[in-house]
Amino acid sequence: MSTFDITQLENLEVNTSFDTVTIPVPIGDWRAVIKKYEIRMPKDQPLVEVYWCIDEHEVVAETGREEPMVRQTIWLDVTENGLDNGKGKNVQLGKLREALGQNDASKPWGFGKLIGCVAVVKVAHTAGKDDGTVEAKVVRVAEID
Repeated sequence: MSTFDITQLENLEVNTSFDTVTIPVPIGDWRAVIKKYEIRMPKDQPLVEVYWCIDEHEVVAETGREEPMVRQTIWLDVTENGLDNGKGKNVQLGKLREALGQNDASKPWGFGKLIGCVAVVKVAHTAGKDDGTVEAKVVRVAEID
């Protein structure tokens, strides 16, 4: 990350064009680290978006980004008391925690424990917005062998 002075942008003029398409993280299984997460409620059900940074040189080279990121969206089952731990509830969150070695009920857990965790993520492509773009997303997480 550069130490660019953001105040320079106010009067900046350029004589170049910019790319209009992002190169998505390639399809495949990649070693990745969780950089951040966001919990939000876009409709009537909350979700957590987990942002994985792919830790593979070939992905960095192919995408042209120092930290190629891919997102995992997990819809959350909740009750008035918090996360629902009933049968068949929060299965995707359980799978993520299991892959990270964090699904032990005898130990306290919170979303903050996700930051910095490393796993193998399976990346798939989906059609993006109406403009035909391709988006990469995490469809499965597995522990590192």
